[in-house]
Amino acid sequence: MDVQLEDGICFKIFENCAIKTPVVFTTAFDDYSLKTFKVNSVDYLSKPIVFEQIKNAFEKFKTAQHPKMDFIKIALFINQFQTKTKEHFLIKNGEHYRSIQVSGINCFYIKERCNFINVDNGKNYAIDYSLDRVEVFMDSKTFFEVNRNTIINFMAIHRTILSTLRVG
Repeated sequence: MDVQLEDGICFKIFENCAIKTPVVFTTAFDDYSLKTFKVNSVDYLSKPIVFEQIKNAFEKFKTAQHPKMDFIKIALFINQFQTKTKEHFLIKNGEHYRSIQVSGINCFYIKERCNFINVDNGKNYAIDYSLDRVEVFMDSKTFFEVNRNTIINFMAIHRTILSTLRVG
């Protein structure tokens, strides 16, 4: 259960209903961790959530011995949350949308508090993802974080070196 819902904080639900089901709370904030102990909390996961956190929460739940639960179904459910690398980014280009292949992205960067991608043709496009979120989507064998403001594609460096050698 996400702590911050569109219409308020989830703890209002617990004030109005007797919920007996164990709950794993998720949030981007640490402000509510103590409050979760007052309800049926199994764990408190900080966003962005990674597979290991879900796996550990599941193990914690399992050791609490809830015999009525179907652990195979729960495991299949958890598998859905494994981070998958992104293959495309949908960007807005004027009034149109364009799909950019990740392999064609040179880097992700922040400029004047906005997030951008730079692609092979040298163009830059604004994106709606924070660099922290981008890092979760990207394959660490292809992209690496140079600093807090830039994530670079290894192949972009390779392409730049090759083009420099051809020109020189």
